Amino acid sequence: MACAGNGLSRVGHGQKWRCDGGSTAAAERFAAYRATGSAAWVPQIIALLAGACEIAGQIEEALILLDHASQMIERTGERWFQGELYRNKGQLLLQQGHSEAAEQLYRKALSIAEEQEAKLWELRAAMSLARLRRDQGRCAEAHDILAPVYTWFTEGFDTPDLKHAKALLDELGARDGHFGLAARPGSRTLRRKSGGSSATRPTSRGPAASAGRAEQPHRSRCDTPSSRRLVRV
Repeated sequence: MACAGNGLSRVGHGQKWRCDGGSTAAAERFAAYRATGSAAWVPQIIALLAGACEIAGQIEEALILLDHASQMIERTGERWFQGELYRNKGQLLLQQGHSEAAEQLYRKALSIAEEQEAKLWELRAAMSLARLRRDQGRCAEAHDILAPVYTWFTEGFDTPDLKHAKALLDELGARDGHFGLAARPGSRTLRRKSGGSSATRPTSRGPAASAGRAEQPHRSRCDTPSSRRLVRV
């Protein structure tokens, strides 16, 4: 699968895209769509193409596509997908070993999602940042980042994003028995094993976004034999 460079190249004044040799059917259809002059949903579509580049191992080309999408958002002022672009770019930079730059982008994504009250974007940004902290061996901090966002939700626990978030919280909470998530899905109460006290997440609500690429779970240094002991509260 080829993408930017062998796939999409920008021409003209940003109003058209050309598909070069080796481009995918998706890239060809996107080029035809852009030829109509429409800008609706374009940043999200570009992000999906960047995801295809990432899968193909073409990280630099994926980064170029995400930069184009960000420039389009700046021109149009339609920022509903901006946070996800930052998060996706952070994931790419992390693959190149730029953990500090990735963290900055994750925090930007989280801040934008909170401001927009876009709870799905907020959950994904929190998961990305929590995974980074986990891989740095800072699992308690990772738990504190993700848990308040996860406990906002009261439904949709069979969706991939919430399943991945719950699995990550279970992993983080089990390490050394420090934390435990309340037993039933959707509970808003978190408990610390050591003190027995509970903290309740405020119940302010906002619309959740519904598109984009979900995080995928993976093993880390937190996933040790001792960390698999779940805390029952």
